[in-house]
Amino acid sequence: GGSTGRITKTGGVGSQGYNGGLSSDLGDGYGCAGGGGGLGANGSNASGNNGGNGGAGTNTYSTWATATNTGVSGYYGGGGGGQGNKLTSGTNGSGGSGGGGAASYTANGTAGTANTGSGGGGGGWGNSYVGGAGGSGLVIVRHPI
Repeated sequence: GGSTGRITKTGGVGSQGYNGGLSSDLGDGYGCAGGGGGLGANGSNASGNNGGNGGAGTNTYSTWATATNTGVSGYYGGGGGGQGNKLTSGTNGSGGSGGGGAASYTANGTAGTANTGSGGGGGGWGNSYVGGAGGSGLVIVRHPI
């Protein structure tokens, strides 16, 4: 999971992937969120007014993905991006490879890509916006012929 953007906090621990990045504390009651961890890498830390990018997914199953026509370029489990600082025109974090959703500060976060098990991006400022939904998972059963 990613981190909150108000105070410096560590991102959540992934259940099967990597950790989310650290948030930034701008000292004025505002801050930016770190990116969510992916199956292949930690989410990046927020830096100043910019949100962290989601951690990369993994291509461990790329051969299977090609055979089943699923996944995003054979990657799965990308982390969602963290929200930047709207007041200073900071940038929002992008989603990690493998279908992670991008963050937004003027809308809801982008959802993770379906059938990839990826995280959604962080939502906008205030109570009007929410983070994007995570992408639905995928089960691939492989058995010898």
